[in-house]
Amino acid sequence: MDYTANDGTVSSVAAIVSAMASTQDASLTERVERIALAIAAGWTERLVEEHVAIVRIPAQTGHEVERGKYLSARWRALGIDDAHFDSVNNVVGRIPGNSGGPRLLMEANMDTIYEDADCEPRREGDRLVGPGVWMNASGITTILGTVAALREAKIELPGDLIVAATVGEEAGGRFRGMRQLVDDWGGRVDAILSIGNIPGSAHHRTLCRVAHEVTVRTGGGHSYGNLGVPSAVHVLIDIAQGYLSVALPDEPKTSTNVGVFRGGDAPNSIASHAVAVFETRSPDPTLIARVEETLRLLVSEAGTRPGVQATLAEIDRSPFGMIEDDHPLVQIVYESHRRRGLKIFSMPVNCDADVALAAGIPTVVHGGAVGGFHHSPREFLESGSLVTGVQSLLTTVALFMERYQPPPA
Repeated sequence: MDYTANDGTVSSVAAIVSAMASTQDASLTERVERIALAIAAGWTERLVEEHVAIVRIPAQTGHEVERGKYLSARWRALGIDDAHFDSVNNVVGRIPGNSGGPRLLMEANMDTIYEDADCEPRREGDRLVGPGVWMNASGITTILGTVAALREAKIELPGDLIVAATVGEEAGGRFRGMRQLVDDWGGRVDAILSIGNIPGSAHHRTLCRVAHEVTVRTGGGHSYGNLGVPSAVHVLIDIAQGYLSVALPDEPKTSTNVGVFRGGDAPNSIASHAVAVFETRSPDPTLIARVEETLRLLVSEAGTRPGVQATLAEIDRSPFGMIEDDHPLVQIVYESHRRRGLKIFSMPVNCDADVALAAGIPTVVHGGAVGGFHHSPREFLESGSLVTGVQSLLTTVALFMERYQPPPA
């Protein structure tokens, strides 16, 4: 992708040259805001080009390699010479700092939920529309644009900046890529920014999630001739009703959901088997535990019925972690968003950041671009917001490199 430092007009070139000359003795943040942000301001179409090139490469969870090859080449084109695949196929690269400053890792997941969907986004006015067009290719584009702007502005950072595109964040991935990043880099960085969601995002508490699969088996039979024999479907419905009826407080928001339900043999048969997936989410791990215990009891009681076998298996769990609102990293992100005039959003989330927060690494989910209806064919991205995301991340990186001090242990 051909990044250049301006929108092609004489006035924009002159403004950037003037800014470069006037900031020789300025602070890092001042130089980034005067030069790098000005460079990125004219990049709407270039960022859209970059973004479309990423989105059109299929990258279902577990099948991210082709997209990863493209991103590895992009890292290298931007001067990240050591860009490489790690042991689980994350794409990782390091921009060395020049004076031993704080070390920051920026990451975004590159996988999607789509298998063979038509990944070519379409333009509808100022929007890009199509499967996977927002989450989380926009996070990757934001990182690429940020690195490109720093390079064009000829701004070096005092501390190492590690960039990564992770695998295995979406359904079934169990944060495989982020777990490997934490293993490889957790002891070598001071903080992590997980890039995604809308500009102004500053999420720093996990949304706990646990998913269980419940399987029920019975002898089955004919719906009329064997009336009275237990039905696996009916037993599983009883379990689901009990689970969905657990008394929970209004706050904090806690969800219980039976998202998958399948089984039975024929309309005129008593079902001999049934399977359902029960998913619970809450920012409070004690509420998760309460719902889990209820589900265990329901399954156990169902298994005591004559002719019924019922089993419970955990199939996914997100770890719990958080940093407080007054943590230095959170305050830096807040200050960055205020400087860019962004409304700050902070709420519990369920994403790659969960793993890092649970491991005790200061981590914030930092906004990328504006979009909506993710994980659906109606998914969209506001094209102009890519510039907003890049400018916001540039500001955050500069403030972090200048100001970050780990809190006392």
